[in-house]
Amino acid sequence: MPIPAVLQPPEPTPDWSIVLDDIPCPRCGYNLRELTSARCPECGLEFVWSAVIAAARHQTDSRLFEYQWQRRPVRSFAGTAVRLVAPWKFWREVPITLPVRVRSLCLQVGLACLIAMALLEATGLAVYLAQTHRMWYSSGVGRFTGPVEFFWKATLQFPLLETTWISGLELLSPLLAFGVMAWLAIPVFWQTRRNYRIRQDVILRTVLYPLITLILVWCSAYSVLALLRDCGPWQRSWNQNQWWDWAKPEYVGSCLALPLFYSGMGFAWRRYLQVRRGWGLVILVSLLQEMMLIAVMAIATKVHGPLHYFLVPFESAAQLFMQQFWPVWYWARF
Repeated sequence: MPIPAVLQPPEPTPDWSIVLDDIPCPRCGYNLRELTSARCPECGLEFVWSAVIAAARHQTDSRLFEYQWQRRPVRSFAGTAVRLVAPWKFWREVPITLPVRVRSLCLQVGLACLIAMALLEATGLAVYLAQTHRMWYSSGVGRFTGPVEFFWKATLQFPLLETTWISGLELLSPLLAFGVMAWLAIPVFWQTRRNYRIRQDVILRTVLYPLITLILVWCSAYSVLALLRDCGPWQRSWNQNQWWDWAKPEYVGSCLALPLFYSGMGFAWRRYLQVRRGWGLVILVSLLQEMMLIAVMAIATKVHGPLHYFLVPFESAAQLFMQQFWPVWYWARF
C-alpha cells in the first residue's frame, strides 16, 4: 500500500489581541480581522495569514520594480522585464497578497515607453547612416570622407523626431491604445467581477504588466528585423529573397508580442486572481477588442477634423491586431 504523504499542520489563527492592524483581503479588500479561518467570506479567496499580515504592514522582499524602484531601479526594471517574457513563471512568483502600487506601475510603463522610443530612434539612426553610407559611396563622395567625419555630418542631417520610416511616438501609440482597449473591455464582465469582488487596482496590474511586455517585445523585434533588413551583410540577401519581402518588422513584432500579451493576461487571471474561467475571459476580451477596433475603423473613415486624429492610434491598433495572424495568411497563399 502506498504510504500517505505527511500533511503539514495548518497555520494557526493570529492572536488578534496582539495584531491590531486592519488586514484587507488582497483580492476584494474585505477586512479579515477577527476571522478564525484562512478564507475570505466575501470573495472566497484562500490565503496564508503570515502573507496577508506582512502585506498589510507593507513588509515585502519582492524583487519587482514596483517595490524596488527607489533602491535598485535599473536592476529591478531589467529583472522584471526579463521575467515578464515567461508569464507562466512570472505570475507564479507574484502572489496576490502583494499590495498593488499603482504609481510604480505607471512609472514602469512610462519608462518602458521611453526605452522603446529611444530604441526606435537609435534603429532609425542606424538605418539612416547605412543608407547614407551606401548613397555617398555609390556617388563617390564618401571615398574622401573619414569614418568620424562621415558619422558627424550624417548625424547632423538626421531628423531626431522622424526616422526613416515613422516616428517612435506613432509606433508606440497603437500599443498603448491596445492596452486601453483591453482595460475598457474587462468591465463588460461585471458578473465575474461581482462574484470574485475584484478590486480595480488588482485588475490594473493584470493589464499593465502584459502591456509592458507588449511594448518592449514589439519594439525589440521591430528594431532587430529593421536592422537585419536595411543594415549589414544581410541587406542584399534579404531583398533578393521573396519570403523576406513578406516578413515585415511590424508583422514579426506583432506575432511575437501579442501572444505574450494575451498569455500574460490569461496567466494573471488564472493563477494570480485565481479565477476559474480566466482563460475564457481573456479570449472574450480579445474578441471584444476586435469588435471595438473594427467599429473604430468604420468611424474613422467617416470622421474628419480633430476627432479623426484622436482615432488614428486606435485605427493603427486594429491593424496591429490583424498582423498577429500574418503567418497563417502567408502560408495560406500556397
